[in-house]
Amino acid sequence: MKNSNSSKSPLSIPLHSVSIYLLALTFLIYSAGLLDVIMHSDGLKIYLDITRALLLLLFLLTSIKVTPYDSKVLMFCLYALLCVTIFHDMFILEIATGSLVALTISKKKPTIYLKPAIIATLAVVIPAMFLAKMGIINSVVFIAPGTADNTLTAASKDTFGFWHPNQITLLVAGCLLTSFYIGNKKLLVFCMLTYAVLLESTISRTFLPIPILIVLYTVLPSNNKIVRSCFLLGTVVISIFATLASLVTSLPLILKSTLTPENYIIADKILSYRLQIIERYMEDLTLFELVTGWSPIKHELDSAYINTIFSQGYLIYLAVTLGLFYIQFVAVKHKMIKEAMVISLFMLIANFETPIGASSLIFIVALLSIIKTIKHNSNINKFRNIAMTSHATITAQSRQ
Repeated sequence: MKNSNSSKSPLSIPLHSVSIYLLALTFLIYSAGLLDVIMHSDGLKIYLDITRALLLLLFLLTSIKVTPYDSKVLMFCLYALLCVTIFHDMFILEIATGSLVALTISKKKPTIYLKPAIIATLAVVIPAMFLAKMGIINSVVFIAPGTADNTLTAASKDTFGFWHPNQITLLVAGCLLTSFYIGNKKLLVFCMLTYAVLLESTISRTFLPIPILIVLYTVLPSNNKIVRSCFLLGTVVISIFATLASLVTSLPLILKSTLTPENYIIADKILSYRLQIIERYMEDLTLFELVTGWSPIKHELDSAYINTIFSQGYLIYLAVTLGLFYIQFVAVKHKMIKEAMVISLFMLIANFETPIGASSLIFIVALLSIIKTIKHNSNINKFRNIAMTSHATITAQSRQ
């Protein structure tokens, strides 16, 4: 007689494997949805977004059985849904779903989730680049603003079949950073070569620090304490610059009153005219709405920091900005090189792009680094408290 517990159907698939495939499909659909032909197709983009949302929901539902979420996470999700319902705030919803995905991955081995996500993204990017070069799909040459003034912008950028050149660079840069984070050398080399091809035609300033730091991390001797300290110090410099740049751009009116009109125009051109856009958007809001975020008007532009102001208000923005800086400092303090590097890069990129959401590899990897840093710091503090308690107990007993 056979034991019923030991017999399994040959078609049975572990629940966590299903969740891995579901997550990879969301990255595939998200990447495909950024193609120019789909963006300008009536209804197709909407159907893809709905499909991605349903797959993401299935992923989270299957993951709840494997890795239950605590009450704080569920409360944050309810808050995000409330913001969507009342203020139509999609930015906070992207943060919430991305955070859920990162929390799920952090409770398992990140590689088993992130590697398929990278491959799924590249499965769209590589064919699109090939078809664009062959002339099979349309690849628009994007003329960057400020080109005539030569203000640190490329003369033209190839979109490689995507609706904007920054989108394909964001996807490849995310794959590159994630390959580095999980330590997959084959994917890292492949993504680096792909990025090099893109760099010739897109010349994206925003994501260029990613390959630079990865190369430095790879070639520098990791066992040398001085080199490690200098590298960590470099990530601190990046985080300081990113924080200051965020604080400055978040107050364009103060910056305008501080600089001369000529210097303000130069700064605005270097930032691709973000200052005047932020200034115009802020004029639509009252002081109360700016501080609290309680407004039906939800502007969005290519800056995660500024979008946080329009979404949740200036107070939450300050808490997030200073909180990121503190966590990056903690990672440096504990000599967590990869985490310190990833967090500092995310802080820098967040000034000029919005790498937010459940389908943003940069956002997921940054959150994984933040979660790991917080857990590591918490464990060290626990061990320190236990050691201090034990020492105090031993001392008290010895005195008796």
